[in-house]
Amino acid sequence: MTLNTENVLALAQAAGRTIVTSIGHLVCRASKLRKIVKHRREALALTQFDDRMLADIGLRRSDLRDALAESFWRDPTTLLVERVPGHRKDRDRPAQWQRPMPFVAPSIIPGPYTGEGFAWKSPR
Repeated sequence: MTLNTENVLALAQAAGRTIVTSIGHLVCRASKLRKIVKHRREALALTQFDDRMLADIGLRRSDLRDALAESFWRDPTTLLVERVPGHRKDRDRPAQWQRPMPFVAPSIIPGPYTGEGFAWKSPR
């Protein structure tokens, strides 16, 4: 079997794609690891807050312990984000805050002309 230019070119292109894909995966993994380390550092900074300050942002000390007990490769902030809405429901709130009234914005498209008010004409 002889190697001609087309075969060599095809092999080089396949090898190049493999190398570029591998480098892309490594960069993606390194970026995720850097983000996890940053979030872990921020979660560790939250341990310096007292319980009142944690309650202000919707967390409990046990949430921080659970989040930091996750393995090093897992982002601790995902657990914290999941737990905040549940704790906020536990707070005592005034009745009008429990179910916010839906806001209905008026339409910016004029309705059909009814003969009253301004004289709106169809563009046709």
